[in-house]
Amino acid sequence: MPYGTYAIMLIHDKNSNCKLDRNWLGFPNEPYALSGHPKFRFGPPVFDDVKFKFNTNGQIIKFNFD
Repeated sequence: MPYGTYAIMLIHDKNSNCKLDRNWLGFPNEPYALSGHPKFRFGPPVFDDVKFKFNTNGQIIKFNFD
């Protein structure tokens, strides 16, 4: 990957329907993972809460763990 700022979200799509299933309150019913430690909110996290940077060698140089 080229140098830059990235964010990652992984979803385990247990039923293979190509989306993150949610319950009636909007909370995910399937396992997921995010880079960083985002603050809890309704809806997806803000990019600044999950971003990280790669240096020119492709090494992670900073996580946003505030």
